[in-house]
Amino acid sequence: MAKKRPWLIDALRLLDERGYTSAELSDALREKYRRNGPDSTQITLILKRDSRFRLLDECTTSSLMRSRSHKLPVFGLSERKYESNHPYRRL
Repeated sequence: MAKKRPWLIDALRLLDERGYTSAELSDALREKYRRNGPDSTQITLILKRDSRFRLLDECTTSSLMRSRSHKLPVFGLSERKYESNHPYRRL
C-alpha cells in the first residue's frame, strides 16, 4: 500500500502528534507531494476504510457565504487518545 499511497506514512507521523481535519492533512501533505498530493476527499475516503485511523469528530468550516459552509471529518490514530476539542492534541 505504501507504493500506491506513499503519503499514508507521513499521515501516520502527523496524526501521532494531534488530530487533523481532512483539509489540514491535505495542506500538510501537499507541501511534500506537490504533484501527487491527495486532496481532502481522497484523504477522507481512504482513512475511513483503514483500520489504523479513526474518526474523532466533525467540525464545520466557516466561510463568508453561509451556503458554502460544510462539515469536515477530524481523523486520529485508532490506538491514541486525543482531546475532545480543537486542536485535538494527543493525551
